Amino acid sequence: DLVCVEAGQMSGPQILELARSHSDRYGSIVFVESNGAQVFLLQFAEKGVHFPVMAFNTGANKWHPAYGIESMAIEMSQGRWAFPNEDGVMPKEVGALVAELKTYSPDAHTGDRSMAWWISREGARKMAPGMTAQGGARGFPKVDAMKHAPEAEAESQWGE
Repeated sequence: DLVCVEAGQMSGPQILELARSHSDRYGSIVFVESNGAQVFLLQFAEKGVHFPVMAFNTGANKWHPAYGIESMAIEMSQGRWAFPNEDGVMPKEVGALVAELKTYSPDAHTGDRSMAWWISREGARKMAPGMTAQGGARGFPKVDAMKHAPEAEAESQWGE
């Protein structure tokens, strides 16, 4: 299940604080793309971050037939993904993710939300039961984001 999508212009410390908040709330590991500008987050994370952060390398794996971005379309067509919605209305950023997915082309730039979703899916797949990350093994519990998010955050997620 997709639990939450957040996007925006943020500083490195703001991104790390948001990542820490989500890691604490959902008991998750944070995966950070280790190429390009995102590497600065890993550098910040090496300095006193107290939640599990792991590097994720992107490259040819992005187009892998079984594990690449396009494989997620198959999973969606099989009903293996649930997107947050309230009577069919998605939170603003989830809607923006869906818009990116609808215009996906392997020949064009892949949107940030789409990449983040794929990286999180691949991170979860690779961190199968029994594997460990910083801080020990962590699960990927099925949660209802609206029940776990603070009230004000839940309202802002839905664009209200």
